[in-house]
Amino acid sequence: MTRAMLLPLPATIWRRRSLEHHLALAALRSGNCNIELIGRLFRTVYLAYFIHETLNGRRSLGPFRISEAALHAIAARIKAAGHWSLPEADGRTLAYVLSLHDEQLSTLPSHRIAGR
Repeated sequence: MTRAMLLPLPATIWRRRSLEHHLALAALRSGNCNIELIGRLFRTVYLAYFIHETLNGRRSLGPFRISEAALHAIAARIKAAGHWSLPEADGRTLAYVLSLHDEQLSTLPSHRIAGR
């Protein structure tokens, strides 16, 4: 393992990733989303979940489950009617998971993230 893998991701990289997933959430909240952005949110929620599970076990998984269910519901609404709505409570939970992932990206050794 290299020295770089033992350090957190460089700030430019984790900030760019953070901006990408927060912009995807903002687009979803405003109704200006697309399937690529929904996919980015799914990927971020799952990555945050897997990192969380590795570090904390299967405790405190509620926000991840709520976020996943909300994204599945949105995908179903899009398929059925082309409707891009996000209930406010789900939006807050998604924002929480994205913020948790920001913390993971900025503090964990990069090998913990790259291996996911």
